[in-house]
Amino acid sequence: GDLDDYVFMLTQQVLDNKKSRHFKFKSEHKEVRMLICEMLEDKDNRDLFNKNTFRIADQLLDAEILTERRYGHITEIKKGSLIISQIDENYHYFLFSKVEHEQFLNVEELVKQIGIPYEKGTLKTCLIKIDNNNEIIDIIVTDTNKKFASYWLDGLFELEELKSDEKNTVVSFNAMDQLLNRNVKSISPNDYTMIRNHLITYYRTQ
Repeated sequence: GDLDDYVFMLTQQVLDNKKSRHFKFKSEHKEVRMLICEMLEDKDNRDLFNKNTFRIADQLLDAEILTERRYGHITEIKKGSLIISQIDENYHYFLFSKVEHEQFLNVEELVKQIGIPYEKGTLKTCLIKIDNNNEIIDIIVTDTNKKFASYWLDGLFELEELKSDEKNTVVSFNAMDQLLNRNVKSISPNDYTMIRNHLITYYRTQ
């Protein structure tokens, strides 16, 4: 019961998180996607669930080890537990959550122990939303860091973002630049240059 409550709380946090981003798999043939699809086709097969989730956990470990080897001199991957859950709540969900380990003092035995904090310490999550036809309709990712970890996004799930601030910036600038080209440049080149320079300055400072 407590574990069910904890998983439900994590799921709700992902759905409510305004800083979450939306992704898709780079290909239908990526390993984690194929393992998830296998589990969807046989949802009640506990042996298959255990086998595939252990493979996913191993893949995360490999991605973390590779990242430590490459970037260990400038970054440290926090230790934690990987929680993988299937959830049926209006839609079918797969929740992947890496939660941070935290030291605490057992109040009865006064012994230092390590556990999972209940209301904080979620490092990274990936919530995959699936419809009744077993089609993936959304992938929502959160990260406590401002920059999403590549070992989580790419090393494990192999995802690409549907939209990002950077992509939106380029798209909006290009749209306005084309508008200026069409409607101003031929009529008044000086005004075009002045307005475009102001536009570039605005984008660089905001």
